[in-house]
Amino acid sequence: MTIISRILISLFVVSLGSTVMAQSKSKDTSKKMTTTKSASSKITDGQLKKFAKAQSQIRTVVQNNQTTLQSGTEKEKKAIQTKMVKAVQSSGLNPIVYNRIAKKIQSDQDFKKRYINLIQ
Repeated sequence: MTIISRILISLFVVSLGSTVMAQSKSKDTSKKMTTTKSASSKITDGQLKKFAKAQSQIRTVVQNNQTTLQSGTEKEKKAIQTKMVKAVQSSGLNPIVYNRIAKKIQSDQDFKKRYINLIQ
């Protein structure tokens, strides 16, 4: 799966919430995933704010281009995907960090609460 595809998936999952995923995973699994991460993988509040900015920009791109994303040519879809990657980069994150944050929001309820509290 390409980074661009992961960004799209992450955007939709984070935007819609992760209720289904949260219900299907036990807290033990989330805790194990969290504790196995190294100290260098800690996500700062600053990165979360950048993530929120990127997510907002990506959401706008997706909303403005829904028809093209669903039925456009590959060239048109790639152009939109490029805009989404640029939105992530212009927020101050790279796509890898963006995706790491999105995955953590999906898998760690405490982290998700931290993110929600920060952006409210």
